[in-house]
Amino acid sequence: MGFTLKKNLPEHVLLNWYGVLRKNRKMGYGKQILKLAIKKAKILFPDKSFLTYYSDKVKNKIAVKLYKKMRFVTKDYCNKKDVAKIEKLTKNNYVIGIYLLKKVALPNLENINLDIAKEIKILSEFN
Repeated sequence: MGFTLKKNLPEHVLLNWYGVLRKNRKMGYGKQILKLAIKKAKILFPDKSFLTYYSDKVKNKIAVKLYKKMRFVTKDYCNKKDVAKIEKLTKNNYVIGIYLLKKVALPNLENINLDIAKEIKILSEFN
């Protein structure tokens, strides 16, 4: 588990990818890791408002379900405009989730669509 900070998303701490071995799933480890990530983000980044993740909602259905249980606000993203600008991304194949680290208004998720989509394109080039 780790965190990334991006200049184009100054209020957000991005949660890096993490996982639980298949043989150890459904034992509560994912929930424990996510709780720890939330706690650590609040301590390490007291000036940030949001803990944010993005994921392929088709490949990571179980993870997306966990994020929702843990009170992340989720939204499908990558609209036609984003896809036209960034090839290889499929419409609504991804989900973004935001957890409030502070008592602030939830940001407009539409405003960060393209920034997150660009990030996914960069990551996918390494696969």
